[in-house]
This record gives sequence, C-alpha cells and structure tokens, in this order.
Amino acid sequence: METDALSDGLMTIEEACAFAKVSRSSLYVLLQRRQIASVKLGKSRRIVKTALIAFLRDHLIPPTPK
Repeated sequence: METDALSDGLMTIEEACAFAKVSRSSLYVLLQRRQIASVKLGKSRRIVKTALIAFLRDHLIPPTPK
C-alpha cells in the first residue's frame, strides 16, 4: 500500500458502508478476503478511501447497449 493512497483519506467502517451502500457484514467479508485495503489502528480498522473507490470501479458492470 502506497503512502499516497493514505494521504487521500481513511474511512471508518460505518463511513465506508454508507459510501458503498453495503452492509457491515458484506464489507467485513471483502476485508477478510483482502479485496479492499485497510489499516488497523489499535482495535479500530480504517478503510483506504482510494482502495474502496478502485474496488468499486473494478467491479462496475457497464450498461448494455440499446
């Protein structure tokens, strides 16, 4: 994980869930699978905002052409 990614910001679990519109359990599954970068600070976990955005972008399903 690069320092530049950290300078873009960290999100709490609640903020990341609200941003991605997913449940806490869904987010924790992604974290356990190491699909989204996070930082452990004591007992707290923070989500790297750019990593969450990149994950969502990578899983974007484009619309079908009409």
